[in-house]
Amino acid sequence: MVASSRTPIRLDIFIMADTSDVYCRSPKKVLKFLKKGREPINNRQAAIILTLLTQGQISKNQLQKEYNTTAKTIERDIVSVGNLLSDYLGLEVVHKKVVTDDKKRDVLYQVDATKGPFLTQREVFVVTKLLLASRSFDPTVVEKLITKLTRPLKQLRLDQNGSSAINALLKGERQYYQAVARPTKLTVLDAMINAVYAHKKVIVRYQKSNGEIDNNYLFTPLSIEHFDYYWYVRGYKEDNEASTRILRCDRVLDIKISEDATKHDLEGIEADRNTVIGMFKGQDHQTQTLIVKADYKAADLTIDRLNARVVAYYDGDQEVPTTALSEVPIGKPVKLITRLMAGAGLYLILGLSGVEVLAPASLRQQIKAELAQALDRYQDDEKPSN
Repeated sequence: MVASSRTPIRLDIFIMADTSDVYCRSPKKVLKFLKKGREPINNRQAAIILTLLTQGQISKNQLQKEYNTTAKTIERDIVSVGNLLSDYLGLEVVHKKVVTDDKKRDVLYQVDATKGPFLTQREVFVVTKLLLASRSFDPTVVEKLITKLTRPLKQLRLDQNGSSAINALLKGERQYYQAVARPTKLTVLDAMINAVYAHKKVIVRYQKSNGEIDNNYLFTPLSIEHFDYYWYVRGYKEDNEASTRILRCDRVLDIKISEDATKHDLEGIEADRNTVIGMFKGQDHQTQTLIVKADYKAADLTIDRLNARVVAYYDGDQEVPTTALSEVPIGKPVKLITRLMAGAGLYLILGLSGVEVLAPASLRQQIKAELAQALDRYQDDEKPSN
């Protein structure tokens, strides 16, 4: 591959299937340390690179012991590794002299792994926790994804502080992981993502909330979102009206990417978690105003979950502008601006505490009716006890 003035610098590290060597392939005139178009990097150097990019550091004594080699060999390896990381990733290998607990001199080779192209072990842990918390996929799919996330750490023999430590921390969560009743299929999500990138339409078999199945639903996906354990795709239904729609991915029974490109773009499509459910239920998604009484111990969480912001409070008939709940005197009604849907908002308020809705009156009456029904279920003493 020959570099041109318009060709970006690229570095591909890959393992040859028929050899034990790892190679670095790049433009001939770019890498100073490459005398030919492709120069082999031995397994030891490749392991040092990946260890630095996932762990952030490795010691000279550790390398000597692990590979049963001399200090000079390790130093030459670090020079090559340092040139490669500097030229292609802009990372500097820092040499830090230290004294070990057993009074031996050592050198730590360190890089800022957070700026590298791979996930560090801590980042793998965070991503894995989010994956488990999503509850979106079948357990076998989750296990496969976690294995792929932690595999590089295991292959690099980083079990002490890598994959084994992560697996130990996640053991309970992985054992008791339970997906939602209808987990999303990765094949569906993958097809939707491909269609978004390719700007193509999709043809899906879609099961509606009432159980009816549309066998030929033509849809243009424009954005993909996740809310309360479910994946949603926002876009346009390709009908005469070209109306905006939200599809829930777990209700997609089959999907095929069409050859037809779409003319729609993201203009006019809003993205927030309450709008997702609101549009999905066919509700209008304009900004709405709520007047609430706030319990200051719990209201912050509730307001955040409602995707709302504080804009004022009321002192008698006077509206006093403010942007923070902490500035509202105790007991004063608070004015919130939210994209609260009739269905989604009611669901969220009933599932949370911290606010009492004063207005609009229609929403307040809905909440009272739902709570009254719930109270009846627990106060009916005439029901026979089991």
